[in-house]
Amino acid sequence: MIPVSEWTEETILTLPLGEFDWFEAKGRRALDLTIANVHEKDVRQRLSKALSAFANSGGGQIVCGLTDAKPQASKREIDDGGVDVMVKPNGTREWLETIIPTLVDFPLNKFNVYEIRAKDSTSNIFIGRAIYVIDVGHSNFAPHQADDSKYYARVGGRSRPINHRLVLDIVNRRQTPLIEVSIHV
Repeated sequence: MIPVSEWTEETILTLPLGEFDWFEAKGRRALDLTIANVHEKDVRQRLSKALSAFANSGGGQIVCGLTDAKPQASKREIDDGGVDVMVKPNGTREWLETIIPTLVDFPLNKFNVYEIRAKDSTSNIFIGRAIYVIDVGHSNFAPHQADDSKYYARVGGRSRPINHRLVLDIVNRRQTPLIEVSIHV
């Protein structure tokens, strides 16, 4: 697979349909504060849950600005031209880079935000809008708690709350990893 830092509009539109343990697609309303009735508090809560899940599950990508892939869909589509690049005065990407570490406890330190804009007039991304890819890396500081005081993990392509036993399992991976060695002659 192409490294996330090299993704283009075409790459995103050819990703497999559905959501996976390593990938979640979110529509424009999940991030675009310029839309009526989209509130920053709600955006932060949804991102907090998804970031907790990915950071606790080995990482993955959250792509904002795609339509939900319906079962009958044959391909992915850009949602209403993408997300406004200026949801905050310094820009959407800078805002995301500022808030993401603070949306979970322990703060995230392995992530990147990529802004994918229209490359030419044939693009489905409108001028002044973009697709945002939040690339969450594997975290050595897991487990990460969302702002609702719950821990999440990616299970079957969804962010699901996890129980105390799984939280302890994640903690113990740092302290007592299971290592198997085999020698082949």
